[in-house]
Amino acid sequence: MSKTCGKCGAELNDSSLFCYKCGAPAGSINNIDNNQAVLQKCAKCGYMLNPAQKFCPECGTRAAPADKRCPECGTVLDADSLFCAGCGRNVRMERGK
Repeated sequence: MSKTCGKCGAELNDSSLFCYKCGAPAGSINNIDNNQAVLQKCAKCGYMLNPAQKFCPECGTRAAPADKRCPECGTVLDADSLFCAGCGRNVRMERGK
């Protein structure tokens, strides 16, 4: 588990209280598992959102839906994909999620 700045997306040490890049306080730092999380920027203010966040904590804007990804390798899937182009996994069941 590591920290990622919620404002600029910089990777931080677990002991960081402030972001070295933008100075954001610990309250705006997201704890994420870098193997599973794909951060996305808020369309309005640029805050870096975790996939679980449905609204931006900085400005309240609804987060855009995240890309559908292969659960095996993380490759972005097209809406009509039956198999992952990255690893070949059958993703028929994952399409509707």
